[in-house]
This record gives sequence, structure tokens and C-alpha cells, in this order.
Amino acid sequence: MPEIEELTAIELSLYNSVERTAQRTLFDLDELIEQMRLRGMDDAGIRSFLLSDLEDGGRYFGAFQNAIGRIVTNAVEEAGGVASRGVFERAGITEFQWQTAGGNVCPDCKERNNRTRTMEQWRLVGIPKSGFSVCGSYCNCVLVPSGSGRNIRKRAERKRELKLKFGRT
Repeated sequence: MPEIEELTAIELSLYNSVERTAQRTLFDLDELIEQMRLRGMDDAGIRSFLLSDLEDGGRYFGAFQNAIGRIVTNAVEEAGGVASRGVFERAGITEFQWQTAGGNVCPDCKERNNRTRTMEQWRLVGIPKSGFSVCGSYCNCVLVPSGSGRNIRKRAERKRELKLKFGRT
């Protein structure tokens, strides 16, 4: 199942990104502490500064927190894309259309907008958030079902079905 491979790759990428971010933060903190000591700051002053930065989400700990947040958000979005594509594929959808999202679209994704291919073809050339493009893991594009093979009900039809089944919308 390609989904398992994709999710495993996301997990590995998430782990590596968090590790790199933590290492970078530790390196930056080591440098900062060394500079503070060279300027004559004692351990109590350094500790106070670092605790304040941690509590206030300052330059060092705030940057770490923001980076981890971006990494996790991207991983969750990517996993959601894998799951939805899997559902579509199991439902018999064979073709997917590239759709750009937002106003700031990279040139790689702009070129792919509205193009249709099979999922296997998209996997070969790169799917959203896979790192193939200039926008890399920050890509907001999606692959949506395309063509006559998609057996997806319209919203109004689904709403009527749910109302009949559950007595509400």
C-alpha cells in the first residue's frame, strides 16, 4: 500500500526535522551562553535571562516553538492528504487534478495547476508537500478527484441522504 510508505516517510521526515531544529536551538543557546559569560554575566543572570525567554516565547525559545509548530502542522496536513487520497483511490477514483491554493503560488505548482494525472504518475513527479517544488513542505496545493470516474455525491444530495437517515441536517 503506497499510503503506508508515504506515512512512514512523513514520520521519518518529522523526526529528522524536529531533531535538526532541536540541535540548532541547542547550538544557538550554547553560543548565547558563551557570549554572556564572555561579557561577564554570572550563572544566575544567564539562568534568569533564559527563563524569561522561555516564559515569554522570546527570540530563542519562541523561534524553537514556532519551528516545531510549523513542522508538526505540515506533517499533519501531509498525513491528511495521504489519507484522503487513499480513500479516493479505494473508491475507484483513478485520476486526480492538481489545484493550487492561496495567492502566493510557487512557479512549480503554478505550472501544474488544473493538470490531471493518475496518482501513480503524480507520485513519480511529486505530490503536494513532497519537497519536489520551490515551496517544499510548505505547499498548500491539493490533489482532488478528477474526470468522469469520480463517484462523489453533490452536497445537496448528501444532505438529503443524511436528513432521511438521521432526521436532521
